[in-house]
Amino acid sequence: MIIKKLGWFSMVLLLLVWGCNDCEECVTTVDAPRVSFVFLNQTSLDTLNTDLGAIDASLTELQTMATSLTASNVTLDSLLDSLTARIARGMIELRDDSMATANKIEANNQLLTSNAESQNSLNTERSDLTSIIATVESGNLLVDTVTNIETGTFQTFADSATAYKLPLDPNNAAISYAFSIASMEYDLTVTYTTSTSQSARRNILVGAENIAYTTTSFDSVRVDPETNNTNATTTIYCSF
Repeated sequence: MIIKKLGWFSMVLLLLVWGCNDCEECVTTVDAPRVSFVFLNQTSLDTLNTDLGAIDASLTELQTMATSLTASNVTLDSLLDSLTARIARGMIELRDDSMATANKIEANNQLLTSNAESQNSLNTERSDLTSIIATVESGNLLVDTVTNIETGTFQTFADSATAYKLPLDPNNAAISYAFSIASMEYDLTVTYTTSTSQSARRNILVGAENIAYTTTSFDSVRVDPETNNTNATTTIYCSF
């Protein structure tokens, strides 16, 4: 009985080994290479940075004014103390000077209050602006549609993202995309070389390297890293 069981076990084991070694009977899949795209709205970024520079200039001016008013009040406070002491000693003719000095101090204090409110308002605006700039610099935006120009196939997106990972054509050395962003159209042709390998599960892995671009309607394009290999994650930065 034991010998019979061992015989069945050996037969099943041989079938399993035979089935796995026969590659024609294995199901294989092809993993195509992909590349990530990051889109930077350089026009908006330039405008935002200009606005940020204007805010910083205004804050510097307000701080200079506040420093001057504070220094003026120090001098005026000292003068008022002196006038008050002299009036107490009977020099009543200095009362008008004392009143004028007190009024200047009060006027300066009102200007300092207004100055502080303006600085607080500008600092809040600056904080909001730097947050927007950080978002724009990250590339977080909505790409409405991406179209493969050669095949006409397209993808649509409902949510914004900082990077869009798109497939390359493993059967060609170049692919052209059209991007629809905020009702504007842009295009980019990506070139690359491919290589193939096989995983332990016999899946065919297609890698891409020497990724570059040829034609584009974007203002500027940067490929990172410039030197890449099949295992690297290549990101293309597109400014518009």
